[in-house]
Amino acid sequence: MVAQHLGANPMRIAGLGCGNARIVQAIRDTKLLYEYTGFDLNEACLETARKPYPEHKFESLDLDHLVSGSLGHYDGVVLDSTLSMVEDPRRLLIRLLERSRAIVVGRVKWGTTTERGEYLWSGMTSPSVNWQFNKEFFDEVADETDGVSWIFEQSCVVLLAPSASAEGNEIK
Repeated sequence: MVAQHLGANPMRIAGLGCGNARIVQAIRDTKLLYEYTGFDLNEACLETARKPYPEHKFESLDLDHLVSGSLGHYDGVVLDSTLSMVEDPRRLLIRLLERSRAIVVGRVKWGTTTERGEYLWSGMTSPSVNWQFNKEFFDEVADETDGVSWIFEQSCVVLLAPSASAEGNEIK
């Protein structure tokens, strides 16, 4: 759906918090022409992702310290289970919308409020950030970014920048 709306061919896609890059197989299954770059802070994840997908780029990136210019322009950005783990999800989305035409946020934990909780997974020595989101959070991001629209479908949120149209492939 997003790819058809954007009309980019090939579509430049960034996977943020890419882990083992399992999203690449899902993208391949769409038969979409694409260029994929995966980003993760964990070098072991990047090495794991490089093995089955040597044709793609994988780079280290700390999303909590993302600064303007440290990420190129992309038609689409995928955050699969990643947005709930960053310190400031609002700031991250706003920065990404400056540099991309669409963002797909997968596996959104939906709640009645937007709030942060902490949890420990087996083997972890310090808590990890965990956000749940509500409709107002995404409405506020849309308001702060002048014309961004968003939809929620099947535990995913898709944010579309005003420049996200099939009429032009250039990122504005």
